[in-house]
Amino acid sequence: SSGLKSSAAQIRRSSHVSEGGRGIPESLTSAMAASLSLDDWTGTWDVERCEAWEPCLEPLFGSRSTSPDSQRFRVDALAFTEEHRIPSNEVHLFFRASLNNEWCASPYQWPGKRADVELSVRAIWVEMPGCFSVEVPNLPGPEGATATIERRLLSPTELQETVHLRAGEKLVGGPYCTYLRKTSPQGPAPIAWLRSSGRPLGRLEERQKALEQASKMILENVAAISAAHEMDRVFPSNFEGPSRMLLGGCKGYQALLPEWTTPEKFEDTCPPPLRAGVETEWTVVNEPKGVCINVAPWNAPVILSMIPSL
Repeated sequence: SSGLKSSAAQIRRSSHVSEGGRGIPESLTSAMAASLSLDDWTGTWDVERCEAWEPCLEPLFGSRSTSPDSQRFRVDALAFTEEHRIPSNEVHLFFRASLNNEWCASPYQWPGKRADVELSVRAIWVEMPGCFSVEVPNLPGPEGATATIERRLLSPTELQETVHLRAGEKLVGGPYCTYLRKTSPQGPAPIAWLRSSGRPLGRLEERQKALEQASKMILENVAAISAAHEMDRVFPSNFEGPSRMLLGGCKGYQALLPEWTTPEKFEDTCPPPLRAGVETEWTVVNEPKGVCINVAPWNAPVILSMIPSL
C-alpha cells in the first residue's frame, strides 16, 4: 500500500475533481488521496445522510432516503468487491468488478426490463487509491438513462457517493450525493453470503441448467483465464485445451444426470425372521451437497477447482 500511496500523490486532475467531488480544490483532494490506502476501503459502510435523493435511483439503491442500505467493500489495484444489502428492495448483492473500464455483466437486475436489453456495468479508477467510478446503463424509465456512481473516500471512515444520470450526452439528473460512515472493519463476507443465498439444486432441470451455464461461462472466459494464467505464471498458460476437457465433462454429466437422479431401489436384506412381519422398501436418492468451497493448487487452479464443482 505504501507504493500506492506515493503513486496516488502523483495523480492530478486537470483543474478540479470530477463532478462527484462537488468542486473540492485539486490540492486538497491530492493531499487527501496521499493520506489514504486501499485498505481504507475495507469495511461496512452505512448511510449517514442523503442530498437531493430521487425515486429514479431506487432500482440501484432502494428507498435510501427512508430505508438506508448497507455496503461492504474490499478494493485492490485491479478490482473491487462489493456486498450490498438493499432492505427496501429485498436484495442482497455480492459481486466483483475489474477497474479496467471494460464492460461486464451487471449484478443489478430489475423487473420489466426488455428482453433485448443486456444489463452491464464498467468501472474505472478516477484517482487511486481514493476514488473510483461505476457506470450502469439502461436504468428503468422512459429515457433509459445511464447512471455514473462515483465513490470517494473523504477519510478512512467517511465515504461520499455521487450519482449523475445521463441520456446520451445530456445530463438528466444529479448530482445526488450520499454520505456513508464506516461502522465496522468487516468487509465483504463471501462464505456467509453463499450460506444465506446458496441452495441445493433439487430438480433435474435445475442441474441441467447449471451445467449449461457453466459451459457458457467457460467458453466466454478462455482468453481471460489464459491471460490470468500468464500473469500468475501458470504453465501452460493457454486455457484452450483444459476448457475443452471441462466442456466435455459438462456434456458427459448432462447425459448422466437422468440416470443419477433416478431413485435407486434396494432389496431388503434383513433376514425374514427379524422382520417381524414388517415389509419395507429401501430407496437411495442422490442429491447434491449444496454450496461447497473448493481449494485448488496454484499450478492448475481453474481446472482443478472446476472439476469437483461440476
